[in-house]
Amino acid sequence: MNRIDAAMADWQGREKRYKQRYGPKLVNDRAFAKVKLKAWKRTLRETRVMKLTNEEKDDRNILKSQVRDLETQLTPNPVLRFIKRVAERTQEVAVAAWGLAVRTVENRRNKSAFGEDVLNTTQVDYAQNQGNANTRTQANTATQTQEQTPMQLPAPAPAQHQRSTPIPGPDNPQVSFSNNHQNRLALKKIHRQRTVQAVSASKKQSL
Repeated sequence: MNRIDAAMADWQGREKRYKQRYGPKLVNDRAFAKVKLKAWKRTLRETRVMKLTNEEKDDRNILKSQVRDLETQLTPNPVLRFIKRVAERTQEVAVAAWGLAVRTVENRRNKSAFGEDVLNTTQVDYAQNQGNANTRTQANTATQTQEQTPMQLPAPAPAQHQRSTPIPGPDNPQVSFSNNHQNRLALKKIHRQRTVQAVSASKKQSL
C-alpha cells in the first residue's frame, strides 16, 4: 500500500466511525464536509515534499481533483474561494517559517551549551596542565641552579693593619736611638737660636 492509500484508509476508518456514531445522514452535513476537506488537504500538504512513486503521484493528483470539487461545493463563489486559498497558503507559510525559526533557535542553544561545556572542560584541563608544567619547570630550574652554582669557600679573615711607623721601645732599639738623636739635634738648634737672639739683644742695648 502506498502512502496516499494509507492516508485515505485512515480517513475512511474515521468516516466509518463517525457514521456509526452519528448516523448515515452525517454525510450531507456541512461541518462533516469541512472536516473531510481539511483531512484531505492535510494529506496533500504532508506528501508535497515527499519523493513519490508514479502510482502515488497518480493517487495524489486524483485526491487534489476531489479537494477542488469539494471546495467548489462548500464555496461556490470563485472570488471567495480564491481568498480562502490565499489565506490558507499564507497560514501554511507562516507556520512553516515559525517552525523553522524555533528549530534554528533550539539548534543554536544546543550548540552554545555544547560549546560552553567543551570550552570550560578545555580551560580546566589547560589550567591544570599549565600548573603542572610550571611546577616541573620551577623544579628543573632549581635543580640546574644547584648543579651549576660552584661550592663557595668562606672568605678569608681580614689581615691586621700593620703600622707604617714602628713604635719605639725595648723591642725596637734602633727606633729608640734614632728618636733620641733627633731630639738632641732639635734641642741644640733651639739653644743656638736662643744664644743668637741673646747676643743680638745685648748688641742693641750697647748701642
